[in-house]
Amino acid sequence: MTMIELGHEEMLARRRLRRIRVLDALGESVSAEEEVVQRDVLLPAVMSLVDRGEVSADELAAEAVDAAVSVALATVDERPTDRLTSLLVAAEVLASDEQFSRLRQLAPRFGTLREDLSLQRPLISLALAALQQHLLGRGRQARTMLTRALGLDGRDPRPIARRSLETLVDLHVVASLRDWLVGGDTAGLGEARANALRAGNGTALEVASFAYAYASAVEAASLAGHLEASGAWPATEEATTYIERRGMPTLLAPQAMAIAEGVLDPGSAVVAMPTSSGKTFLAELKIVATLMREVSARAIYLAPYRLLSRQVEADLRDGLRYAGFSVRDMGSVFDISIGDEALAEGLPDVAIMTPERLDALTRLALTERRGASQARDFLDSVRLVVFDEVHLISRAGRGPRLELFLTRWKRRFPDVPVLALSGVVEGIDRLGEWLDCAAITGGRRPTGTIELLWRTDGSLVQRFDGTRARISTLPRSDRAINDAAELVLKLRDELAPVLVLETTRPNAVSIARRIVELSPRATARWREALSEEDRARLERAAQEAAVTFGSSHDLAELLRQGVAYHHAGVPGSLLRRIEDLASRRLLRAVCATTTVAEGAHLPFRVVIIPHLNFQGGTGRLERSLYLNVLGRAGQGRLVRDGGRRR
Repeated sequence: MTMIELGHEEMLARRRLRRIRVLDALGESVSAEEEVVQRDVLLPAVMSLVDRGEVSADELAAEAVDAAVSVALATVDERPTDRLTSLLVAAEVLASDEQFSRLRQLAPRFGTLREDLSLQRPLISLALAALQQHLLGRGRQARTMLTRALGLDGRDPRPIARRSLETLVDLHVVASLRDWLVGGDTAGLGEARANALRAGNGTALEVASFAYAYASAVEAASLAGHLEASGAWPATEEATTYIERRGMPTLLAPQAMAIAEGVLDPGSAVVAMPTSSGKTFLAELKIVATLMREVSARAIYLAPYRLLSRQVEADLRDGLRYAGFSVRDMGSVFDISIGDEALAEGLPDVAIMTPERLDALTRLALTERRGASQARDFLDSVRLVVFDEVHLISRAGRGPRLELFLTRWKRRFPDVPVLALSGVVEGIDRLGEWLDCAAITGGRRPTGTIELLWRTDGSLVQRFDGTRARISTLPRSDRAINDAAELVLKLRDELAPVLVLETTRPNAVSIARRIVELSPRATARWREALSEEDRARLERAAQEAAVTFGSSHDLAELLRQGVAYHHAGVPGSLLRRIEDLASRRLLRAVCATTTVAEGAHLPFRVVIIPHLNFQGGTGRLERSLYLNVLGRAGQGRLVRDGGRRR
């Protein structure tokens, strides 16, 4: 693990920069001068990592990654080229560690500097625009942009206002970047870097250095390369075509680690990695590898919650279509039957269901009832079972039932491999022993989290590096519901939607109502900022709620105000509508029960837990649930710029 040498002052600077981001998120005034001072204290330590040049994937210590992010997100009022230096130094450190999710978080900063430099350094601005697109996963757009600008598509190239040594060096950087985007050649970027160094062009040198580090990281994290090296990936034309069309050129470091440790090998495996580390995509790869080994083979994906089922169905359907495999959600209820619709459509290659639904189908297969023959044929064709959120086995209530089901399944189908996925590492080794397979653990969460404790005396405390530091005071009332609603309304609009987690349906509904009651002016301002199309989307959702529950039901009006509640008492079609609105960031807040915490992939940047009185054996918030709750904030593929406003 590569450490960063942080002295006492640097550690304080990290903490103070985090404090500034929190205060700005709460709409409180912050000192721009202080942010510059703290950034400048931390910058030399981050630059020292670039000078070392010895960092490899996922090897940076956590404080080094956090320091780089803090420097990059600092909002300072200085020349664009100076701001670019800080951004690119930090980004180069993150690229060397293959921190792709955090780099994606910085993409808006590349866009801002692109605009600021468009007149002063138009070619550098063009390079930043292409890099921004690639960081956001839009490689094709980046290639097209540079190809057109250089006149390599048959059109006239973009005119250059003045020709000078500086301009020619900048042009060399752009051309080399385009060569890498088109053909994967990183050598040209190295030459552009050396050329910029000889010419004394510091800005071009910084851009070329980051581009070279980033391109090298992309090459090292290549999905195709890791699959080939694993020895478990089918060497078929269909498998190659799937990789090419899938559009996932790079792996996160935890995914690469899991593949290297044999997650794709035939047989069972337990994978425990931090939330947002890409476990669902690992499951997709395992499904493809398994089903391509045997014609007519099928897989089952067990998702314990309906929200998770819906999201997994969408994700797998989007990815597995490139492999020619069908995906369908087969339900959640304990119904010992296969409906007429399922029989008519035919059974899918990948069936998504809850463990209870699979338990019911295994019982049906033991009978002579209608559909029993199809159930037997289906189960006999299964060659892989993926069990998501498997750590729920350790929970009180539903946990023992899940353990009994998995025991029955193992006895009935001992030769069918199980891929167990968990965002919680504790106890995974014992589960691996029980399933007679290796437990693959490790990696870090691809995005960072700031944890705050709002005490009953009003003090706002930041948990940081094992310590706690007070950063502000916000008055509290004697009702947690009111406090949660007030806190939602203090957060700046850019952080929407906010997730508020409650233990009961009535409490979730009460907080949603309270948010709307307290914010008539904020609601009007928020609606005015929406496009006509977005207001129409909200209205369609409100009308569906009115049809479902009655015209006088409050959910319809809440949706019009940009607030929703989400729990099992809301019909599935309406929940999907709410989830779609949240994914489009058209809601200010979603007040939900804790099932949303178990694997929801929605763009929440702030999660509020109003109190710690949770149902269960202890009556307190269990650690495994808390870790999953933390995982709802800043999903790796959904994060945006986490800095403060300019």
